[in-house]
Amino acid sequence: MFCLDGTGSISHVSIKHKPKIFNQPYTYSAVFVRGKQNNVRVIEGPVPKFKIFGAANTGNGLGHSTFGLPRFDSSTFKSRFPFGKIQFADDSFDLNVNLTGWSPFIPTEEDASSLPVAALEYEFTNTTNDLLSCVYSFNSINFMSDGSGGEAVLKSGKGFTLWQPANESNPHQEGAFNASVYDDSTHVNCSWFRGGWFDSQSIAWKDVEKGNCFNRQPIEHGTPSPGASIYVPFELKPHQNKTIK
Repeated sequence: MFCLDGTGSISHVSIKHKPKIFNQPYTYSAVFVRGKQNNVRVIEGPVPKFKIFGAANTGNGLGHSTFGLPRFDSSTFKSRFPFGKIQFADDSFDLNVNLTGWSPFIPTEEDASSLPVAALEYEFTNTTNDLLSCVYSFNSINFMSDGSGGEAVLKSGKGFTLWQPANESNPHQEGAFNASVYDDSTHVNCSWFRGGWFDSQSIAWKDVEKGNCFNRQPIEHGTPSPGASIYVPFELKPHQNKTIK
């Protein structure tokens, strides 16, 4: 299970046969606009206070959270099952952004409706009279890793797979999570910077705020990549829109 919050974040991520309510891994989508001041946003609204002050390790700064990254001033959520629609607002940003999340739901077809799949559609609209060069990105640590070894970030078409193999003492820990984008200009970075503390997340964010787009293959030897990113560069003419799925 994972849930799309009313702010646009992915939370309640429950994997490996165990519910983990309020689990929100270091995972986020962002959009960058080149050549502008104040030009990058995590595609989320303000963080609710209960998340900031209610989670474990709050006193230590919640190092594996995205709460300190810039985001939109407000978000409005409307639910029409199986769709969740979020409209973001920020007067200082040159794009209007809307998000639609949905999961398979076909009445009377329980097998199709139970598929472990969800879709997120991001719609960007240029609100200016200028041509805008932008980059959408999806970024995630390998939250499938349990520390028992063998974990990896794998390339998969226009996306990546977070992988944790089974081991003799914990065969149930085997699992995979795939993220893919359906766009011909997609770039995939399967090799994040490997460092201590929060270096990996910091370097990944620097790439986002600079509008960098890398194609990097999976690491085959040594310390595995701690995470991965998908980038989609695009241009928008004045008042033009684009949807990335």
